[in-house]
Amino acid sequence: MYGTRTAFYFVLLAVLTLSACADEQERGRKWCRKAAQVAGSLCLEGNSGAEGDVRIRVYATANVTEVNLSELGGSADAPRDGTPNTVNPGSGKVYWNSDNFTHFLTITLNAAAGNPGRYAPLIRPSGNGSKGVTRNFTLFLSGNEYAFVPPE
Repeated sequence: MYGTRTAFYFVLLAVLTLSACADEQERGRKWCRKAAQVAGSLCLEGNSGAEGDVRIRVYATANVTEVNLSELGGSADAPRDGTPNTVNPGSGKVYWNSDNFTHFLTITLNAAAGNPGRYAPLIRPSGNGSKGVTRNFTLFLSGNEYAFVPPE
């Protein structure tokens, strides 16, 4: 009798754990991770989502005649009025001309990673999680002075 009751509780715990793993609304992730620490990996996570887009807004004073974002994968003559420019994540130099001098600044733009995919019991679910959010960086230029503002 005692062995039957113990087996029943283990089966009940397994059913609750597996149902938490299959929860699509993220509530079961915490329980899944705890169960995996205790009983091994019963729940498997889907692949991570795609990286989000990276944009940079450039604001420049009248004495800045050209802004080059080509090293970051952007335009060679970027607008200087705050229009968002889509660029690649990573490090690169931004060049700008002011008063017949070319200035540059090395910056690093990081993309936001996508969320992991859903959990499923025992077999890894197909598909990826959602795409990461878009990150908007801002660059203010005036002569040889600059201010670089990362996203919040």
